[in-house]
Amino acid sequence: MDSLPLETLLLQFQVADNEVISGAEVELERRTRETADGLLGELIEVFQLSQQYAVRAMCAILIPKRINNRWASLQPEERVEVREELLQLYINAAGESFGKEILRMIIAVFTFHLDDDGWPSLVDFAVASLQESVNLQALGMDLYGHLLEVADEHGNTKAVVELQNNMDTFLLLLHTIFSNEPTSPRIDVAVDLIGMICTSITPEHAAAFQETLQVANNSMHSLTEKQLEALLESNGIVFSQPYWKIESVFASTLSCICDVAVHPECSHALRNIAWSVVGIGVKHHIKAIARMESFPQLLDLLQSGVEYHCGEVLEQHNHSQGDEHNSNDEVNDDDEDEDE
Repeated sequence: MDSLPLETLLLQFQVADNEVISGAEVELERRTRETADGLLGELIEVFQLSQQYAVRAMCAILIPKRINNRWASLQPEERVEVREELLQLYINAAGESFGKEILRMIIAVFTFHLDDDGWPSLVDFAVASLQESVNLQALGMDLYGHLLEVADEHGNTKAVVELQNNMDTFLLLLHTIFSNEPTSPRIDVAVDLIGMICTSITPEHAAAFQETLQVANNSMHSLTEKQLEALLESNGIVFSQPYWKIESVFASTLSCICDVAVHPECSHALRNIAWSVVGIGVKHHIKAIARMESFPQLLDLLQSGVEYHCGEVLEQHNHSQGDEHNSNDEVNDDDEDEDE
């Protein structure tokens, strides 16, 4: 197998013969061990040029592993070359089946650079692409959301601030998509991004985020079941955030999700997700809910989800309110005893 091209070697893994597969595994491991970059450059080349779906799928699995294992040992010029190749692959991925996998490769590299100068050209591309054509916008939106999430998670203030400086443009784009393009392919990206960016929302952008969230949830009736599931899960992440991020739209958002949960045509799986999300909202913001003017109406809706802990949380709240009331009565009684 020494002389086999890498693509041909990877095809050996598709053969229904354990002996052939074992031989291919040994050879791939040997080549990985004996090359400085662990075959990273060659894997990227095969991924880029191969016409074999199975080969590209295997490369998509191996490349992030090689990045994680070998990136620190690469020379600066090798890193630059790989970054440029991955970014070009991503730009060319508009509408193709491996877009998510290429994004995963890019994020793996970006994560390695969070402790130094980052990857400025990548951040620039993500921001600039928000103003581009529809296909490139979808790629840019997805990239922007992932970069913001990873940078925030790792505490890279420089990258977070640079991305947040363009949050208004990003939220306006999401708002436009949910308002005017309910059947657009970009919706698939947009429904995930609501939950992805909510952890990075600042008070400055809270109003715009709340408006975008409201428009997104108002579009629920236009979404496919898969898109609706993603949007519900995004709402679950949003509901676990501080209340100020969703204050003005919390009641209407909760009502939208309850409406999905009680809809007679809602599938069992989707109903489970919807009530679970409502349960997250109730658990995290019960005090705020109890102060709402619409609390009686919401209470009626929430009673339908008792088996998903909504009723249990409400019962605990009522119990704590009762304890607080009793405690106040005891204090008043003690005061009266002292007066006597």
